[in-house]
Amino acid sequence: MMMTRNNCTQRYIAKLAARGIIFILFLFIYIINRVSNGIFVFKAYYYPFLILAYLIFFCETAGRFFKNKKMPLSSQKQFCNIKKTTECKPETHGVIFVILIWLLVTVTAGVLYFTSVIDVWILILVCLAYSVADVICVIFFCPFQFLFMKNKCCNTCRIHNWDMFLILTPLVFIPNIFTFILVLLSLAVLIMWEIKVKKYPHSFCERDNPLLQCKNCEHHSCRYKKSVYKAVNRVFFNKNSH
Repeated sequence: MMMTRNNCTQRYIAKLAARGIIFILFLFIYIINRVSNGIFVFKAYYYPFLILAYLIFFCETAGRFFKNKKMPLSSQKQFCNIKKTTECKPETHGVIFVILIWLLVTVTAGVLYFTSVIDVWILILVCLAYSVADVICVIFFCPFQFLFMKNKCCNTCRIHNWDMFLILTPLVFIPNIFTFILVLLSLAVLIMWEIKVKKYPHSFCERDNPLLQCKNCEHHSCRYKKSVYKAVNRVFFNKNSH
């Protein structure tokens, strides 16, 4: 069944709402606990949401190993397995900058945690904030795409399936079997993606994979982005278009 523009947009908005609600609830409970100096029964309220968040991220990460009929094929190009004899290299422009920025932010969070500036709950909040930012990048504005990678859209994004690993990376600082399972699972998804890029590069090239071309797009991740990018260019860079 073909994914329509409205269905795809609705799914991403629903995901943004769900992740946003979980983040806000976690943040609210954490602030109440700090303000009340621990009088508030913190863990009794926190753990149910923590379990819910864990199950959501576990299911979503595990699901990346399989095709999802409810999502556009263009966002699952790792399963296309297109083989051709012509040379083709997926776009890598700006990827190194993305990696360096993410490492800087994550290492900073780790240092703050191990020096007791922040606690374990803040690390979890950072992960939840990442998860909200991830969907915002898909629907509205992606600073990595805009500033560094310059790729056309999410369909042609070189690191499209890195998201779960990037979101869950701060959990590596928390010595817990459940956090390690999430991090290792997301790392396995990233490794699978990179193996596919190496083995089937044509699946990731717009020239050879028709699903990535605008005329066949089911994703429409640029629906709102174009307007946002134009506005940002106009306000901050004095440009009329992106």
